[in-house]
Amino acid sequence: MNRILHKTLTKLRAFRRENAGQVAIITALSLPVLVLGAGGAMDYSRILAAKSKLQAATDAAILATYKHHSMNPDLSDAALKAYFRNQLQAGLQSKFETQLNVQNVRVVLNTPTHMTAQVEALFPTTFIRLAGIPEMTLNAEAEVKTSQSYTEVALVLDTTGSMSGSKIEELKTAAKSFIDHIYKQVAKEGTDNFRIAIVPFSQYVNIGENNRSASWADIPADTKTYYNRYSRWIRWQGCVGSRPYPYNVQDDGYALNKIPGVMEWARRGLYPENDYREYYWDDYYRGNFCPPPITPLKSVLNESDLLKEQIDNLVAGGWTYIPAGLMWGWRVLSPQAPFTEGLDDAEFRIRGGRRIIILMTDGANTKSPSSSIYKEHTDGVPYSNSRVAYSNDLTLEACNNIKATNPGTGQRNADIITITFDVEDETIKTLMRDCATLGSYDVDTGELLRLFENLAKEMVQLHLSK
Repeated sequence: MNRILHKTLTKLRAFRRENAGQVAIITALSLPVLVLGAGGAMDYSRILAAKSKLQAATDAAILATYKHHSMNPDLSDAALKAYFRNQLQAGLQSKFETQLNVQNVRVVLNTPTHMTAQVEALFPTTFIRLAGIPEMTLNAEAEVKTSQSYTEVALVLDTTGSMSGSKIEELKTAAKSFIDHIYKQVAKEGTDNFRIAIVPFSQYVNIGENNRSASWADIPADTKTYYNRYSRWIRWQGCVGSRPYPYNVQDDGYALNKIPGVMEWARRGLYPENDYREYYWDDYYRGNFCPPPITPLKSVLNESDLLKEQIDNLVAGGWTYIPAGLMWGWRVLSPQAPFTEGLDDAEFRIRGGRRIIILMTDGANTKSPSSSIYKEHTDGVPYSNSRVAYSNDLTLEACNNIKATNPGTGQRNADIITITFDVEDETIKTLMRDCATLGSYDVDTGELLRLFENLAKEMVQLHLSK
């Protein structure tokens, strides 16, 4: 037994001595492969980390470029690409000790709400360079696709005499809060696609003295008149009246039916030609009240301070003619003249746009168009300028025209939100409810601020969900 064990051990020792040399040779031959494999694994890990950092830099660059385009929509494709490349390089420098060699960059604005980017870069290798692979090509893609629509809002605000005192101050606070709430959202998103116009109204609307020579307006020249040894300048302060029916409730036909100017003092038909008085009141010493001018559509992102400044300038005075406010709310949103700041219908449709009028009034109509532009009735009797029922008819007709479908956008000309503020007249409340498409609200003193804040939240929700 001992003899057998001894022979076996002797053979095993001999086998070990013979194979030791072979193992040494194999190890020597495979060492470079082993080193290259371990180094390759390290390079692979570095490449994965580099690709991740390239993707992060590309994502950040496209977000910055999209925001830049939103605030500068007229930039050329070349300018957008240059801006993106600069943002990308800045991001890469902050992430890499060894700079990637960016080869190709492609940035495409597919639609105003959709931007894509592709980046190709070379990453220098270390260990696998020994195998003839000095660099690896890395690719990254990114896209921004926002669901935000383009929104235009006209704040049509009653600034008649009944709004004087604490009511006009409450309106100012509420309207400025509305703008602040919208601004917070658009500033967070960084997109310039929410615009607001302000339309103060009484029995007239002020289009601004800068529009005196506009092709769509018919403004008399300023003159000086003498009567009973007294002289008076008859000036134009920016206010306009109504066009003949049916153009006074339509947004077209301005070439032949221009907007008539209303002078500070107006001659009444029963008085001598050189006797100019206030157009509606019998007080000889008071002129026509002209509210502050319309503020056309302004960017909430870039011009919120200007919008709030215009609200601070609101003053109360004059009588109530709601169709004036409604029609000019429509006109500031419409892209055609008189005001052309509204987005073109074709682009508006592409961007999923929305036009909204928010109409606030604190009372019923108290004035109507003068007899020179009355609507014919079967009895042939013209309305006087204080026929409330006629003004209510025109209000409803204007509402219906605004709510009609615009072929250019496939939507209503504008949606309407109505607010009655300290109103007791049930007729006007019903009229406002019938006019609205997105809600009608009836509030008392002290409730306007909360309502406007809630409306701002609803506007943002509509804006994001479109």
